[in-house]
Amino acid sequence: MSISDYLRDLRAKVGTELLLMPAVTVVCRDEAGRILLARHRDDGRWGIPGGTMDPDETPANTAVRELWEETGLLVEPVHILGVYGGPNFRVTYPNGDQIASVDTVFEGRILGGALAADQDEISELRYFTQSEIPQLDLPLWMRIILPDLFRVDGQTGFQPPIWQPPVDGVRKGGISDYVRQLRRKIGHDLLLMPSVGALVFDQAGHILLQQRADNGQWSAPVGGMDPDEAPADAVKREVWEETGVLVQPERVLGVFGGPRMRNTHGNGDQTSSVFMLFACRAGEETSPSPDGIESLDARFFPADEALARLSARWQQRVGFAFTPATNAQFEPATWRP
Repeated sequence: MSISDYLRDLRAKVGTELLLMPAVTVVCRDEAGRILLARHRDDGRWGIPGGTMDPDETPANTAVRELWEETGLLVEPVHILGVYGGPNFRVTYPNGDQIASVDTVFEGRILGGALAADQDEISELRYFTQSEIPQLDLPLWMRIILPDLFRVDGQTGFQPPIWQPPVDGVRKGGISDYVRQLRRKIGHDLLLMPSVGALVFDQAGHILLQQRADNGQWSAPVGGMDPDEAPADAVKREVWEETGVLVQPERVLGVFGGPRMRNTHGNGDQTSSVFMLFACRAGEETSPSPDGIESLDARFFPADEALARLSARWQQRVGFAFTPATNAQFEPATWRP
């Protein structure tokens, strides 16, 4: 399909420069367990069908819409196989447009439709076995997510974090260089952003909360991602920058988006977030220390007290951390052709 209205308006202001975008891809299997791949017109390579999200769109709705537009299939997203990002998820299109994607990969159940490539973005659609896929001409991002496409433990996969605090120990707070440069060109206009949050547990099972500088309320640490950053690295960086606590991400609790993730900030900037929430374990010898920029205070609270301090929306999100489910939560799809 052609470029979305949101991207068209944004490109009119920023030209071909790099945009960080949340994206969704969908794994569909036939009766023999083979995986559907799409051959892209721009580079001739094979990949899982999908595309970038639109503002106010939930991840599951993007999954259904993109599969319908590209393949003619109507699917139901049933669970999240993994969340990914980083340098290998950068793409430069033939017209020079640069995109850095943060990808949520769904497992989809085919409900109906007729398989047919859209002949716009996709030239060919075929099913492949697990042994055939590695022999194909694949983009680098496909090779990163490939192992998780066949995992059987039901866990939502993610790239292990490699980020470490800078040697000088300086914590950079506030708006990122990427967003600052974009805002110079787009002003207060709506910006669709991948973001992360962390429910951090210490050795006693207490939960880390920060008192936000913008509204004085208590919440789990959250923040926007940077280009070329994998989700787990963004979580590790954000928690350390805002609270001084070094964590290890252990599980993806959920991926959320849609109208409820819109926000107008105090300076007038408008954002629409696609939010990946992780459960993390704090290091044994880490004491909270608010950065004084985004966090006024940071403390570990007993679980009951922590939950009582959180908003109703936060309580709904973090409730998944106390269930035995290993797969990330998401809002069911409502989009229909």
